[in-house]
Amino acid sequence: MKAVVKPNDEPKTLEIREVEIPKLGPDDVLIRVRVGSICGSDVGIYLMKPGFKGFVKTPLILGHEIAGEVVEVGENVTEFKRGDKVVPESIVYCGQCELCRRGLTNICLNFKVRGVHIDGGFAEYMVVNKRFLHKIPNEISFEEASLLEPTAVVVHAILRRSNVKAGDRVAIIGPGPIGLISAQVVKTLGVERIFIIGRGRGRLQIAKEIGFETISIEENVEEYIKEETNGLGVDVVIECSGNPKVFDLAFKILRKGGHIVVIGIYPEPTYTHYTTLVRNEYSILGSYCHVWEDYEIGIKLMKSKQLKLKQIITHKFPLEKAREAFELLTTRRPDEKIGKVQLIP
Repeated sequence: MKAVVKPNDEPKTLEIREVEIPKLGPDDVLIRVRVGSICGSDVGIYLMKPGFKGFVKTPLILGHEIAGEVVEVGENVTEFKRGDKVVPESIVYCGQCELCRRGLTNICLNFKVRGVHIDGGFAEYMVVNKRFLHKIPNEISFEEASLLEPTAVVVHAILRRSNVKAGDRVAIIGPGPIGLISAQVVKTLGVERIFIIGRGRGRLQIAKEIGFETISIEENVEEYIKEETNGLGVDVVIECSGNPKVFDLAFKILRKGGHIVVIGIYPEPTYTHYTTLVRNEYSILGSYCHVWEDYEIGIKLMKSKQLKLKQIITHKFPLEKAREAFELLTTRRPDEKIGKVQLIP
C-alpha cells in the first residue's frame, strides 16, 4: 500500500513509500482510509520544529485525523463489521496506569500518538484495536468525519477545561481549524458574544463566512474588546494559535478573574509576566487532546448539524501529492484562504 512517511528528523523530509498492509490481530480492525486531514502538528513534524524534535519517533507514517471504512475484523471483534464508517482515536493509551484508571486517558503515563510515536493513517490502510474506534453515522460524510479528532480536542477544551458559561463573552485567538471549530462549539453553549482574533485575512474570511465576528491582530484588539465589553474584557480566552507572544494579548483582553485555556502547541518556550496573573486572579489551564466521550459528543454535534465543518475544508490532494499539500500549508500567506487541507488515498 502507499503511505506518507516521515523518514527522519530532518526538516522537510517526506516520502511516498510502498509498505506492507499492517497485520490484523484478534482484537483489531483493518480500515480502508478514505480521508486524512493534515493537522498543525503534522506540519510541525514535517518542519521538525523544536517542540517536536525528540518527541517524534521517526521513521513513521504520518497522520492522526482519519476517517475510513472497515474492510476486515479480527476474530474477537463483534462491535464492528465490514462496511462500517469509523474514526480512530489518535491517542493509544494503556488503560492500566493510575491516570488511565482515573479516566485521564488523554494524559496516560504510557501514551503514544498515531503519526507521532507510532504509524498513523496517511496511507491506504491502517489497523486499529477495536477499543480505539468510533462508529460514524452514515449522514456524516468521510470529509467531515476526518475532522472528528480535532472536534474532540475542542470538545475536551471547551466542555471540560474552559468554564465557559451561557452569557459569557469569549475571545478565540487563532482562526485555524481548531479555532474555527472552537467558536462553533462555544456557540452551542449560549454565550453572549464570540470574537475570533487572528493575523491571516484568508482564515478570518472563513470565520466570517460561517458567521463569526473577527478582529485582525493588526488592529488595536485591546481597545476594540474593551469598548465592546464596557471596559471589562472577555470572560474566557481560548488560545489556539501556538504563538509564543500571545499571552500578552490574552492578558490585555481578559477581565479580572477570567480564564485562559491553551490548546495551541508552542514551537518554543514562551514568557509572560506572572505578576499580572496574580493581581488579576487569572486562571490558565492547558488542554491536551481528548478522552473517549469527547469523540461521542463530537459525533452528536456533527449529527445535529450544529457544526459547519465542510466550510472549513478548502483543499484536497491525492495521497501521492502529500508533499504539495504540506508545502501549501508551510508557505501559506496571511491573505490566502487556506483552512483544512485533506489527503484522499
